[in-house]
Order: sequence, then C-alpha cells, then structure tokens
Amino acid sequence: MMERAARVASGCHPGDRKVLMLWVFIAALLAPGRLISQEIHFQGYLGSYVTDASHIAASPFTWDAGDWGMTAGLAGAAVVIMAFDKEILDFFERNRTPDTENISRYFAEPFGSGLYTLPLLGILYGAGTARKEPRMKVAALTGLKAFLFSGGVAWVGKQIFQRQRPGQGDPADPWIWIGPLPPSSPYDAFPSGHAASAWGVATVISRAWPEKKWVTLASCGVAILTSLSRIHDQKHWASDVFAGAVLGAYIGSHLAGLNLLSGHITLSPWNGMNGLTLSFQME
Repeated sequence: MMERAARVASGCHPGDRKVLMLWVFIAALLAPGRLISQEIHFQGYLGSYVTDASHIAASPFTWDAGDWGMTAGLAGAAVVIMAFDKEILDFFERNRTPDTENISRYFAEPFGSGLYTLPLLGILYGAGTARKEPRMKVAALTGLKAFLFSGGVAWVGKQIFQRQRPGQGDPADPWIWIGPLPPSSPYDAFPSGHAASAWGVATVISRAWPEKKWVTLASCGVAILTSLSRIHDQKHWASDVFAGAVLGAYIGSHLAGLNLLSGHITLSPWNGMNGLTLSFQME
C-alpha cells in the first residue's frame, strides 16, 4: 500500500504529496491486525498538539539572558548570510552537475516534502509496535508533530515576509520583500519549509537516541542535504535555508523536551482490554 502511494505521490504537486503521505502515515497507524496490536488513545495525542503548540509559543517569555544572546547571534548570522545570498546561489549554479541534480531530486528533496519522511516515520512506528519498543513509537509520533509544526510555522513566516525566490526574478534579487501585504503575493521564499521540516524531524530523532551517535549523524546529514538541495535547485536563498533550519531545530528540540523527556507520552494498561494503551500525560 505504502509503495503504491509513494509512486502516486511522485507525480503530485509538493503540497499534495505532503497531504497524501500524511494520510499514508495515519493509515499505517490505524491498519488493523498488521503491525499494531495495541489500542491507541488518539484523542490525547491530538490534544497534545494544542498544549505543545502553546508551550512553544510561550517559550520566548521564559528565555534567560543566554537564550536571548543566542537568538541575537543567530539573527546576526542570518544577516551575514543574507549579504552573500547572491554569491552563494551563483556558487551552487556553477557547480551543478547531472549527479548533483539526481541526488537533490531523488534523495534530498523528498525528505523535506515528506515523500520519504512520513512513510519512514510510519515504518518507525510500526517497528516499535512489532518490537514492543515504546521509544520508537514515541519518536515517530513526535517526529510527525515536529514535521507538521515546523512546516506550519514556516508557512506563516512565508505569508508575513513574502520574499522573492531565486527563480522568480530576472535577474534574481534577494532584497525583494513585499510582506505582509498583499496576501495573494506569489513570493514565499523566507523561511524554507523543507529545511524547517527536515531539521524538526532530525532533531527529534537524534534526541530520541542520544547514546547512538550514528543516529545523530544520519538524521542531521539528511537534514543538511535537504537544506542544500533547496539552494542547489534555486528554490531558496541560503538565508532562507538557514532560517528554516534554525526554526525546525528549535521546534524539534522543544517537542523532544516535552514528549521524549518529560513523560508526556507513556504506555499503560487499559482496564477491560487486551494489550496496552498509548496515553498522554499533560503537565
């Protein structure tokens, strides 16, 4: 089923692919009698989207001087990168080859669009069910949340800033920002949604297995390639990608802290039913 869905998704618009792959992930969770033997309380999981979103939105109010200093440093780095956006784009254009195009098209970009990421999260959840490994299941569900949160916040940023993409100008101009009005503008470069989603998931997965360095290397390596592919494909400026990566890493780290470390998601017996219940404890 998932293989067929992936073939169909490959010919879809990027936005449609994300929706299709999301439904594939949900279908994997709900598939009866295959990988899932536990009863799932999805109401608690869906409710965690609201509570976790409120935690993330309110988190800047709890920052200390060190956090604000880090934010200022990252903002300064983004400005410096922005000053060299055109030169960085030209460098990628000069070094583009058929091999780099294939790597970007068939490997890197699909992780940002969800074509690979969402099915892999579904597989991770199924493997956790089959092996009775709660950490794998929690990581998959938190990774899905990070993918959606990061992409959603990036989309809001696109509507606010409305920056011109490299391929939308002749010549391309990284200094065209017309946001927040009009809302119907075709400009939506800043920040990169692909980079945000890729880094959101990568951060969750790496935080789920901190003792396994290869997990961090693999997940962050995929996120780096996904980010670079957006510049390579002339879809984003380097500063768009940097902002998206920082955004995704922050959201992923925050969700990992809420769901992986503080006991929000636990497995517990469900009276009157066989098996276990995936329950969510909100603090």
